[in-house]
Amino acid sequence: MDMLGDSLLTLWIWTGEIIAKGIGRFIYGNRATNNPDADVRQTALQELARGWKSDPDAFLFLKDRAANDPDSNVRNAAFRELRRGWPGTVPTD
Repeated sequence: MDMLGDSLLTLWIWTGEIIAKGIGRFIYGNRATNNPDADVRQTALQELARGWKSDPDAFLFLKDRAANDPDSNVRNAAFRELRRGWPGTVPTD
């Protein structure tokens, strides 16, 4: 493959990874918000927190779930993930 071909292949792979991450974030975010099963919401928000830690929207999403999820276990899990992934952003007690 020539240099242009290598560059295009690299760009295609990189773009595919970004798209896959975006789709994954959407799926986990949707499940963490809309699934009727609290265990599914909790698992989805944990995966979102761990897989998209560098995404500023993940922090905002977790803050929202910590305050607004109807299930106390999911809210507590969101607080745990905030303390683990973004130390100092929420009170420890």
